[in-house]
Amino acid sequence: MIDILQYLPTGGMENAISQSALAALLRVDKRTVRALVYRARCKGAVICSTPDAVNCGYYLPECPEDAVPYVRFQQARIRSARLALRSAELYTGGEEA
Repeated sequence: MIDILQYLPTGGMENAISQSALAALLRVDKRTVRALVYRARCKGAVICSTPDAVNCGYYLPECPEDAVPYVRFQQARIRSARLALRSAELYTGGEEA
């Protein structure tokens, strides 16, 4: 199994490596990169990512401040998803799938 952490740069988002670059470096497809990152995060690794068009990609934070933009972005996504889901939940009586 590939240890994705060995291939990720540290520091802020300006050091991020793109998903495409990681895929080429590891000789895998982008879906595999996403799966490797997901598994590492689920095991406790703090892997940040940024949707910034200029510096998009993944990076390891050197300090808590490096992770703040990632945390804020993910929190905003969660809030947005909750709002979008709300009407469907009400429609189904609040039942979970």
